[in-house]
Amino acid sequence: MTLTDKEMGFIAKSFSDRITEQLKLHEGYRRFIYKCTSNKNTIAYGRNLTDKGISRKEAEYLLQNDILECLKDLEKIFLNTFGLMPINAQLVLTDMRFNLGSQGFRSFKKLIKFADRGDWRSVIKEMIDSRWYRQVGDRSKTLVDMIEDIE
Repeated sequence: MTLTDKEMGFIAKSFSDRITEQLKLHEGYRRFIYKCTSNKNTIAYGRNLTDKGISRKEAEYLLQNDILECLKDLEKIFLNTFGLMPINAQLVLTDMRFNLGSQGFRSFKKLIKFADRGDWRSVIKEMIDSRWYRQVGDRSKTLVDMIEDIE
């Protein structure tokens, strides 16, 4: 007598669930880029970045997660006053935090202090006087213009 899939208890798992579990088991999860056995840049569960890359939809998903991470970090940095700042300040600080990373942004101690006080002129001075300002080109000029629009 042959058992059906239902009788074997597979009814609870769809093909999608089963292949997902199988590939996770065989590929393993790696958080950072590595070289697979074919010498291709790979990430996560065997995602071939060299030949496939990521789709725009995947990039948008990653971006939204990164923005959320930035906002949570900024709430910690500004002790829950970040959301009370003018929208342009929130946009600029989020952009900078995204670009610089958590540690890089936190190195702007004076800028953070001035932003927390709402001293936007001093924030602009700190931005312009930084190496970051010279490194990121038009981005920094746009962000300074956005802060200037606050006053």
